[in-house]
Amino acid sequence: RNNVEGLKVISGERIWMEWKKILVGNYAAELTLKMLELGLGPYIGLPANPNLQEFERVWKASQAKNIKLNPTTLLAGLLANEEEVLDLHGRLKMSGAERDNAIFIIEHRQDEPHPDDPLRTYQYLQ
Repeated sequence: RNNVEGLKVISGERIWMEWKKILVGNYAAELTLKMLELGLGPYIGLPANPNLQEFERVWKASQAKNIKLNPTTLLAGLLANEEEVLDLHGRLKMSGAERDNAIFIIEHRQDEPHPDDPLRTYQYLQ
């Protein structure tokens, strides 16, 4: 907690590389929440008030269904809009695909799946 400001001098690419390893691990939610509790959020590009409820909901749902999520999919749970994704991308220098994946998830988070085919909603996106 006392040394959190030291993250200012660590490259965003390095932070993202290490955080991705955490996000695919067995304790992704616990470690990420502890990082936020210790005040790392602003230094790693997160908004002042990350969406902790959505992050935990996504994590619990993936665990209940035994699904391994892409790190960006889980990370998107902390973000509310495209601006927050772009701010995070500016700090972490994620790949374009990772950035676009997070934006896609946020834009379509509230979509209702088709009752017969859950993927149909997304098959016709342009």
